[in-house]
Amino acid sequence: MSTPSFDNPPNLLNLENDEERTNYIIDTFIKNFGESMRENPKGWRGRFRKMASDEFAFYRGSAVLFYRDLHRTLAEDPWLKNCKKASSIFIHGDLHAENFGTYIDRFGLINFDVNDFDEGYVGPFTWDIKRLVASLNLVTFSKAYCDKKIEKIITCVVRSYLTQIYEYCKSPEQHNIPISSENTEGPINKLIKESRLGSKEAHLDTMTTVENYERRFIRSNIVKDVSDDVRHQLLLAFQEYVRTIPEGKKEASWTYRVKDIVSRSSPGIGSAGAISYNILIQGRTQALETDVVIFMKPATKSAVATVIKTPELEQYFRHDGLRTVLCAYAMHAVTTKWLGYTTLNNQIPLFVDEVATHSQDLDWKDINDFEEICQTAEILGKAMGLFYKLFSFFLK
Repeated sequence: MSTPSFDNPPNLLNLENDEERTNYIIDTFIKNFGESMRENPKGWRGRFRKMASDEFAFYRGSAVLFYRDLHRTLAEDPWLKNCKKASSIFIHGDLHAENFGTYIDRFGLINFDVNDFDEGYVGPFTWDIKRLVASLNLVTFSKAYCDKKIEKIITCVVRSYLTQIYEYCKSPEQHNIPISSENTEGPINKLIKESRLGSKEAHLDTMTTVENYERRFIRSNIVKDVSDDVRHQLLLAFQEYVRTIPEGKKEASWTYRVKDIVSRSSPGIGSAGAISYNILIQGRTQALETDVVIFMKPATKSAVATVIKTPELEQYFRHDGLRTVLCAYAMHAVTTKWLGYTTLNNQIPLFVDEVATHSQDLDWKDINDFEEICQTAEILGKAMGLFYKLFSFFLK
């Protein structure tokens, strides 16, 4: 594979005033999202309002700006100068402080790990580290911690990450041990244990209702029926999705019997009101309690790919749903049995997985004590180190 080439943004050191920086930010968004903003102005207005709420929200919604800024210093990165391969590995792409959480793997174990692989791509490994460190800086600054305390927190996460990498270098054959309630403490241990309390039937009841002895989705302002034509296209896409599930994970054919389909407007900062789809399927038995909700969401171009220009990569990752799935496989010790991808109407790449009962995102709202923040940061560093170890196995 050839060495990646990069766009050349203006030297940010020459942007001396607020007006120049503002124009640079506007240019970045127009360059990358101009067409999308013209097609969906209401959704983008909502996204920008959410981003304006605080610094961290802006940071979460502006990954393309982050990578355009980072590219300026790429040539001076001391960790990349002596190893070109370090610039071309699978990275998460949006490793901020809230893209972590719990999930239940296909063996039924609840783990804590990175999540949200939409931005996964090939790039410099230091970009993931910098994105996580910068986000922790913003989170802890918002909690009124001084620079010295923030420095200690950042040192904690980086030291934990390096420890994982060094352990792998010493024993590359060692199997990875997932992060669970057995090897954690503090807020993350509590999050994992709280995730265990969830009931699948109660979770289903938040999204569905039972009518005439059959389950169907509850409709609302954001959850709506689809047209007959869209339903037909989604059923074709669903059949294609099932074929992407590895045979070792695949359930019996009746498991995938479709009961209901709805569209859903996404509330996330980065989604700009994009439409995704939920599909209710039978599950492993006819009992309604085993019904499963599958989501299909549009897979868009990675923010990293806006600055890394490699024809081979663009060809290999021409289906962004597949790219997202590969990122999940590379970075999770054990993936779910519903993970897959498909294409809607031969045009729109989709990423597919389960709307899981036991998945909870890390929320920093109630993590305020310095010791608890350090405990949490240490585990985030460990998770980051673990997925780089996993990636090396993924390549073999």
